[in-house]
Amino acid sequence: MGETIRKQAMWPTVALGAITIIILTNKQAECGEKVERTLDEPAVQIWRIDEPNVRQRDTQYKQVTFKPGDKVRIRSGGGVQTGGRGKTWKRYVDPSGKNSDHLYHGLIQLPGMGGLTRIQDFLRNHKDGFILPEKPGGDLTLHLGYEDDDYSDNGYWGHDDGTEDQCKDVGPAWVEIIIVRKSP
Repeated sequence: MGETIRKQAMWPTVALGAITIIILTNKQAECGEKVERTLDEPAVQIWRIDEPNVRQRDTQYKQVTFKPGDKVRIRSGGGVQTGGRGKTWKRYVDPSGKNSDHLYHGLIQLPGMGGLTRIQDFLRNHKDGFILPEKPGGDLTLHLGYEDDDYSDNGYWGHDDGTEDQCKDVGPAWVEIIIVRKSP
């Protein structure tokens, strides 16, 4: 009889522990985006996004706005937890390993680009910067995204060195946007 009472008394503690684990697991998968303007001068603005949202294909960053004729350069790096088993972190810009030919890439869209493109391709094709057209059409905000086939387990939790050690000594993903305003 004493044993039965002891087991029953322990049950609420065990159940509460299970609930806590579920809450932490869901919290871990969230992205802790931090958007900060690090320089704000009439001719130049610099924005930094730490831990950009990797839980969906497209995220609009309304804080980062552009004007026709702006010249935009970007820098980016870091890694992302892509979920799964084993070493699952991948580089945000140029991932390697299985399926990295079509998954696990950070994406960017600027006004006038026509759609999301891989940051890796943007950096290769716009080494000297991207100049927004005089009539870009659409919204004038920054869009970042991520390529994956399952967004539910992406985030910045449980860091490991990643497939092929690509994230060894690498922190969470980040993007820096340098906007040079067109002279009046």
